[in-house]
Amino acid sequence: MGESNNSGDPNHFPVISVGTPEDSEKKVDEGDEFTWKIRDIMDITKTSQVLLDIINGTTDAIFTKDLNWKYTFVNKVVAEIIGKPIDEIIGKDDTELFSELSAISIINQDHAVLECRKTNTSEVVIQTADWEKKIFLATNGPLCDFNGNQIGLFGISRDITNRKKSEIELKWVNRTLKMITECNKILLHSETEQDLLDSICSVIIKNGWYYMTWIGYIWANWEKVVNPVASAGFEDGYLDIFNISWDENKETGCGPTWKAIRENRSVYIKDAFTDPSFIPWKEDAIKKWYRSTISIPLSVNNNIIGALSIYSSEIGLFNDEEVKLLEDLSINISRCICSIRNKEENKKTSKLLKESEEQLQIRQRMDSLGTLAGGIGHDFNNLLTWIMGYLDLLNRDSNLSDIHKEYVKNSLLSSRRAADLIKQLQNLSKNAISEKTSIDIYNIASEVFWLLDKTTDKIINFKEGEFYILWNASELHQVLLNLGTNSYKAIEERGIEEKDYIKIDVCNYKSSNNDRTGLPEWDYIHIYFEDNGKWMSNEVLKKAFDPLFTTRTKSWQRGQGLGLAMVYNIITKRHNWHIHIDSKDGVWTTIHIYLPKAMPVEKKTQNEIVDESGGKKTILVLEDEKMIQDFVKTVLEMNGYNVIIADDGKAGLDTYITNINIIDLVILDLTMPKMSWQEVLKKMLEIKNNVKVIISSGQNSEDIREWILSKAKGYVNKPYRINTLTWVVRTVLNNKD
Repeated sequence: MGESNNSGDPNHFPVISVGTPEDSEKKVDEGDEFTWKIRDIMDITKTSQVLLDIINGTTDAIFTKDLNWKYTFVNKVVAEIIGKPIDEIIGKDDTELFSELSAISIINQDHAVLECRKTNTSEVVIQTADWEKKIFLATNGPLCDFNGNQIGLFGISRDITNRKKSEIELKWVNRTLKMITECNKILLHSETEQDLLDSICSVIIKNGWYYMTWIGYIWANWEKVVNPVASAGFEDGYLDIFNISWDENKETGCGPTWKAIRENRSVYIKDAFTDPSFIPWKEDAIKKWYRSTISIPLSVNNNIIGALSIYSSEIGLFNDEEVKLLEDLSINISRCICSIRNKEENKKTSKLLKESEEQLQIRQRMDSLGTLAGGIGHDFNNLLTWIMGYLDLLNRDSNLSDIHKEYVKNSLLSSRRAADLIKQLQNLSKNAISEKTSIDIYNIASEVFWLLDKTTDKIINFKEGEFYILWNASELHQVLLNLGTNSYKAIEERGIEEKDYIKIDVCNYKSSNNDRTGLPEWDYIHIYFEDNGKWMSNEVLKKAFDPLFTTRTKSWQRGQGLGLAMVYNIITKRHNWHIHIDSKDGVWTTIHIYLPKAMPVEKKTQNEIVDESGGKKTILVLEDEKMIQDFVKTVLEMNGYNVIIADDGKAGLDTYITNINIIDLVILDLTMPKMSWQEVLKKMLEIKNNVKVIISSGQNSEDIREWILSKAKGYVNKPYRINTLTWVVRTVLNNKD
């Protein structure tokens, strides 16, 4: 009786031997009960139809082979697998019954069994008669006679294809579940949409064991392009050249991504190498080994925004359960995108609301200051008119020494700066007067820089006659003077150094609808006003245009004008132009201003206008301030006019009625007692519709200016100089209307 060489090994199956019962009694050890039972089974098999029916009735494949690998016995299951009758199988080897690959796999296992004389269990992949590949759990062992000599082998194989498939599917589902769990963590903590998309793609590759994934958004334009916005895995430039579209009329608009977007459903391709819808990308897919793919739509507020596409290097990877999990993931991604967008929109809305509230507060403060300015501006301008007027008269005295003329010049300059300060206060009210004309920026900049402190370098990086704007010269002067004063104070706060500078530069600018200025499309002049003084922090930048905000805490630094608040008010509130500030730590602060461009124009000066009135003219002056009465009377009489004075509205109207035939011109102050200037002017127009009236005012309001210019013939704004007054008077008198 044959024995197993490894009978003491508990994991070793005993070798099956065959022979007569008599030989068995001599060769087989009495303790080897299992060998006896196998021998009895083999004997019964030859003689018992009952046992044969049992073997043929099992679902396992059972067979024996001789040493030449030819089948000596097979049951019905083997015949079904091979697809031939039993009698056509007996006597043939595996190369005659199976495909080459299946035969090699079987023969290799058989060789291993006979060489080691041990029973072996392993998985074998076999192509069945219907060309289906199946996995078998095969147990093969040596077949010996009672002398222990190998005479062949036996095998028992069980079909475990479905079990293996279930195990694989369970493995992939568990992997997908883990991946989705990690993705859901990202969904909970993502702050921005791009971070969300990038992280999702990364986790899909890392935890999902896929080959490549990408997320594309559709561009709702005539090209109908799907634009990749995030990707991960082995992409290798594929997304740069793949040219995905959602236009069904294009070849690249018929792939899985297109269908997912247009049909709002998941689209799965089992094998990209053979699927006709993947033809435009087949060559690249083969190079990069993209075998199967799925595209799942993404939507926000019921609108398709793009798709999630996943690629695998295996054929037919995505099963129904996995597709369902991926669809759930896409829904969660879509909801998270929607949530992030809503948060961003809320942030933008909150920011705009906050900015609007801040601007409203600034304007309310400006309006409050404007109301205050309106109450005191008229009185101050009357005083300045008197001061500047008599200084002009004094300056005309030929007996003045040069030093006295210098004193007068400096007094006039100080008075002018005081007048500018009053105008700044008045301009805080909405709609200040702004008579626009073509202005050479260089002339105003030169004048302003001459007025500024001389300890700091002043740089003008352009030439006279090079850049013109359509604006009011006084307002431009105010803007540049405020900016210059603010720059000098910033330098002074940091500590004055030799390298300090204040610089103005200008260039042409063409606005567009998408630039940061928000200005209508037009030709503008871009002014750069720069200094290297103390830089502005973000907190200071936010409040830079607030009229009640200051960084100057020391008492000696107070009273420096309204600065940037004044500039902001003129540029944005009164003209709807644009200004913004750039400030860099330790380097510079640049203020950017955008104003409408103009062409240079020729303009007659006041001295070029000749008095063509002829003869001596009589002028009625309605002015309630005694010092202004005296000054105006003196100036007009010096210029050859007869002057009649009235100190209230009623007296002025009565005087006009009495002397209507000799009065050629009326100068009417805007603030009159007893009868308002509007009523006086209205009565005069009723009496004589072509009466020549010049309105004189220390107020600075666009509201009244429009009415004045529609009724009166001229306007002179206090404080005015002698030349200004006489020029307006001559202009109105020369008017033939």
